[in-house]
Amino acid sequence: MNNLNYNLLINLKICVNIVFYNNKNISNQTGKLKHNKIYYLKKIINSYLSINKNVSIFIHTNIFTNETKKISKIKNVNFIKYNLKNENPRYFPWKCRKFMEKKKNKYDIFIYSEDDILFTRKNLHYWLKYKDICISNNYNPGFLRYEISKYNEIYSIDIHKPLDKFLILNNNKYIVNDLNPFCAFWIMDQNEFKKFISSNIWKFNWKGKNHMAFYDPEVMSGIGWHGLNMTRYKATILPTIKNNLDPSCLIHHMPNNYVDIVSGFGNLKMKRVIKKKLIQFKEKNLINFFRLISFQFRSIAKLFR
Repeated sequence: MNNLNYNLLINLKICVNIVFYNNKNISNQTGKLKHNKIYYLKKIINSYLSINKNVSIFIHTNIFTNETKKISKIKNVNFIKYNLKNENPRYFPWKCRKFMEKKKNKYDIFIYSEDDILFTRKNLHYWLKYKDICISNNYNPGFLRYEISKYNEIYSIDIHKPLDKFLILNNNKYIVNDLNPFCAFWIMDQNEFKKFISSNIWKFNWKGKNHMAFYDPEVMSGIGWHGLNMTRYKATILPTIKNNLDPSCLIHHMPNNYVDIVSGFGNLKMKRVIKKKLIQFKEKNLINFFRLISFQFRSIAKLFR
């Protein structure tokens, strides 16, 4: 992190897009939330604004209440309201893409996030440190979502068994996340973002597509361009420090509403995410379709916990 230019960090123009879908009639199928959604939204906003003065936050929502009106008065925070009447709300997360595309020449960094994912300055430093070496070799510098249990233990909620492959870039060891690179969030620099806009994934044609083969709409929006069935990157990789994951790759799913629910799917203690015996990564080791189906099955199972 010491090799990062401080002036660069404070001058980066960052476009943050948060999807804030609010429907009070939808029950939380994964357990009761400790706080309402506004509570998490405020924490996310404060964390982004602490990065630098050039962060612009755009909150894409279907509702505008007295609480959101107060938040909209904060400098650099903007709400964009959508009318979803007679529309399937599952496709709502895709509506922000048209807006983001218009901003492609105005910002250095583009971020998409669901409304309960806490991104910190430390996470940004981590990404800036590794992104160039990863992307130049056609790898996605990844993150892992975590939750904190009632016993104050950290769990991965998206990796259901230890990752067992590694590769070396510039004498650094990286762990390959070929199981589930989803973390309800993605980040790209301007150059990569423009390439993403030109891809067939950006304006994905859902007609005739099977959600089981291409993720469901919400998940596909949140996985960006590094899904298991996408071809931009060879894989999503996680850097290590002394054979442990760089802790700055961890992203907090703040509600912690999966971790304490007993299930045979997911919820692996973070200290067990890396398998003790690793094998060298080869592209042919990725059987993306079957891993995608496995991910979809686990996602569906979580809804019925």
